[in-house]
Amino acid sequence: MKKLLVVIVLAAVAVAIVAGVQANEKQEQEVLRIHIRANSDSEQDQRIKLEVRDAVVAYLTPVLAECQGLSEAKGAVAARQSEIERRAEHVLEAAGYRYGCTVKLTREEFPARTYDGLTLEEGIYDALIVELGDAEGANVLILDEPTNHLDMEAITALNNGMIKFPGVILFSSRDHQIVQTTANRIMEIVPGGQLIDKITTYDEYLESDEMARKRQTYSVQTEEND
Repeated sequence: MKKLLVVIVLAAVAVAIVAGVQANEKQEQEVLRIHIRANSDSEQDQRIKLEVRDAVVAYLTPVLAECQGLSEAKGAVAARQSEIERRAEHVLEAAGYRYGCTVKLTREEFPARTYDGLTLEEGIYDALIVELGDAEGANVLILDEPTNHLDMEAITALNNGMIKFPGVILFSSRDHQIVQTTANRIMEIVPGGQLIDKITTYDEYLESDEMARKRQTYSVQTEEND
């Protein structure tokens, strides 16, 4: 009987537990995602969210390593929901937080995300959701040319902050360094309004022959329509 190869991929917002089973020389992936929702966007609530995440992952890693497939993994998690909630609340109480948490196993839509080189496409995934307190942490920043009117010291601080930000950042920028070091998904609106959307770094996007062909195709179609 084949055991699952369980890889824990940590990110500040979510955890992807990726289980690969070798079959007929084809690598198949089954994914159970873990999402910890913070009480709010405050620095304190975001910090304790990460501590809860680490506690939940530490508890579940050996459990899931013994599972033989996604179905068995979901069953193991479902049977331990009360214990997961107890451990999460212990972390909260030890840090002085009085709000509790709720735990549920469900299916939810997730955006495309890249975790240390592993890309999970946009779609609906089985997920363990741990909601802390009011679970109103949005984890999203929208920035338009954030480096405008900043000196080099401020730009460096901004760059480091964006890299460390635990959520999702949607931003536009003409600063090559900012885009290259923080973005893992590039969206370009070309003449005519078409959208090119690619999970990649900025330099790889610029060097991609595929993206160049798409850009040329859209430009030609726009000229023909004019």
